[in-house]
Amino acid sequence: MEGEATSGTVRRNSPGFAEEAVRGHRPTLSPGPEIMISGPGARAGDSLSDRSPRHVGAEETNTDDEGTMARIRQYDGDGIRVTYDAERCIHAAECVHGLPSVFDPDRKPWIDAEAAPAGVLAAVVRQCPTGALTYERLDGGPAEAPTPANELRVLPDGPLYAAGDLVILDAERREIKCITRAAFCRCGGSKNKPFCDGRHTDVGFEDSGTLGAPKVRPVSEEDSPNLSIRLREDGPLVLDGRFRLVGSDGSEAAGASGALCRCGASKNKPFCDGTHREIGFEADDPTTG
Repeated sequence: MEGEATSGTVRRNSPGFAEEAVRGHRPTLSPGPEIMISGPGARAGDSLSDRSPRHVGAEETNTDDEGTMARIRQYDGDGIRVTYDAERCIHAAECVHGLPSVFDPDRKPWIDAEAAPAGVLAAVVRQCPTGALTYERLDGGPAEAPTPANELRVLPDGPLYAAGDLVILDAERREIKCITRAAFCRCGGSKNKPFCDGRHTDVGFEDSGTLGAPKVRPVSEEDSPNLSIRLREDGPLVLDGRFRLVGSDGSEAAGASGALCRCGASKNKPFCDGTHREIGFEADDPTTG
C-alpha cells in the first residue's frame, strides 16, 4: 500500500486502519493486542500486533509438515472456499475496493464468502497482488491459472509485485512452493522474507521504483515459460525463466535470467549490485532442508 503519510494514530485492528488503507494512506500505528504467533516466517517474540491486522474470522488450526501452527483463515461460501494468509497481507485493499459486500474490515468475521457468487468472488481474489488471498472452487469451477506471462512490477518505496507461473526455490535450488501471485520484500526489513510484510514504511525505505541499468539475459526459445525465483543465501532473488520487469514509470525490461536486490542498498535498483555483501545482509530465508 503506497501513499502519503497521514497524521494521527490508529490501531492495526481498528476500523480506522482499514479506512486509511482504502484511501491509499499509510496510517501511523499504535501497538495492538499482543497475540503471540508461530508458523512459517515467524520469529521468536513475534506478535500479531506487529505483523498484520487482526481481522477476526473463522481461524483454521492448520499445521505445516513439522506440526507448527500456521496463521491461516478459511471462509466457505456457495461453491468456493477463500483462504486468507494474514502474514502476506500488506493492505493493498484490492479486495475491499472490488467486493465490499464480501470483504468488510469493520465486520467480524471480515470475509463473508456467501455474499457473492463463486465466480465473482474468485475474480476479485485474483486481484490480490500479494497472494494473501487465494481460493478453491468446491463446485467444479476452474482453479486459478497463472497469468499468460510472468510479470514483475516495482512499486515506488515498496515491494516487488510478481504474477505468473512462479516457483520459489531455496538457496540449494530445492522447491519451496509454487504460486501465482506474491509481493517480495525489497527493503531488507521484512520479518517474513522473502515476502513483504509492510515494514518498508517503518524502516523508511525510499526508491523511485524506476529501472536501473538492466542486468538481464535476453530470452531464447529454450527458456522455460515458468519463472523460478531462487533465494540466494543472504543475497538477491535470482530469476530463471521468462519474465517482464516493469518500473514505476512504465519502462520495461524483458529477460530470462537476472538478480534483483532485496537488501535495500543496491545503487542500481531493482537489480543487485553486490552491496548485500558489504552491508552484511542476512535474509534468514525459509528452506526445505
